[in-house]
Amino acid sequence: MAISCSGVIVANLDFERELAQQAAAFREQQHALPQLPQRVLRAASAMGTLLRVFARPGDSLWTPCPVQPDRVTDVLGLPRPTLVSGPSPVKPRQGQPFTDVLAWGETRATSAWREAGPSTTSDANTEWVGRLWSLPRPRPAIAAQANNRVTQLELTRSLGLALPGACCIASLQALERHLRHGGAAASRGRWIAKAPFSAAGRDRMVAGPHALEDVAQRRRVAHMLARFGQLLFEPWMDRVDDFGCCVLVDAQHIELLGIHRQQVHAAGGFAAATVCPEAALGLPDGQMALLTQTALRVAKQLQSRGYRGPLGIDAWRFHNAQGHLALHPLGEINARMTFGLVAQALARHCRRRYAASTSYTLRLGTRVPVTADSIELLQAPAGSADPTTATLEAHPWRATGDQPLAMSALLVKE
Repeated sequence: MAISCSGVIVANLDFERELAQQAAAFREQQHALPQLPQRVLRAASAMGTLLRVFARPGDSLWTPCPVQPDRVTDVLGLPRPTLVSGPSPVKPRQGQPFTDVLAWGETRATSAWREAGPSTTSDANTEWVGRLWSLPRPRPAIAAQANNRVTQLELTRSLGLALPGACCIASLQALERHLRHGGAAASRGRWIAKAPFSAAGRDRMVAGPHALEDVAQRRRVAHMLARFGQLLFEPWMDRVDDFGCCVLVDAQHIELLGIHRQQVHAAGGFAAATVCPEAALGLPDGQMALLTQTALRVAKQLQSRGYRGPLGIDAWRFHNAQGHLALHPLGEINARMTFGLVAQALARHCRRRYAASTSYTLRLGTRVPVTADSIELLQAPAGSADPTTATLEAHPWRATGDQPLAMSALLVKE
């Protein structure tokens, strides 16, 4: 389907797979990585429709798999871009090139799309959602480097924030030696191995102290090493709660958009993000300052290496050896959009149009229940091949006149 509009949002939520395939090709393993299963691509495509919060009149939104338009609800006055899909970047209609391309993650493909037309410019006074379109983008090689979990280890070490025992593993024998020498001692023998390019809990393995004694788990590690060449090893710390930071980076400026609470599945996939006042985050002042400073330091490091665009930083709290609730301020670095960024944009949209609620929670999952405090942003009709849904909750929901207002009151077409 041709795109005949001013701009296109590229919901390439699987962009790490393209980065991984490029790395495999560099290692002369062009066919090392299979495509993601269709069920995963369908779910990623459905989730990708939430990027409509960044759309402007006349824009389109591309997803890897088709998404039924009636799954995208008419609520909150959110834009309804034209949904398009295809197995590869769709060429603009002849004579009508893209004027803008806004992608979840920067790759060679999205860079090629962007070359089809000029980029929008905006001044410093434009609100951040508008500036997101005009931010300069990094070269694909710089984006790939910024998202590489293994090379991120060097950055976290330079900041003094690497987990004890974190290292790069290139062979099964190296992993065995590292474990024998206490590589996972900080986590009572539990550990995680991550592919250099991984997201949403994919291409990673969480294991216990005796995992390599099990034939199946040993084979799984060997298979991951064969596919990816090397893995990031970290001790697996039991999280108490999770946080995220959203940052915008250009050549001259770094802007911290905010900190949010987040929930992740056991495997590491995103479940929810709550945008709320700092006082409601539950972080002591010292931990709040540490998290903010860490996000800005990481952004500054990546800026100096040529990265431009949106940036997400994950952090989490855990009980340390003394039993205290400690903050680990730098979990993963995501040099791309995140659902925390989407949640920040949804909260901004609601506050501007419908008055001040204390907090907003974006939930994603399989048929997420709709409650009195929530509305459905993404539906899964009966018989749908994909059960992915999304809701937005407000707590408490108050109108301008300080009168309670049910979220269901916003279920109107505008």
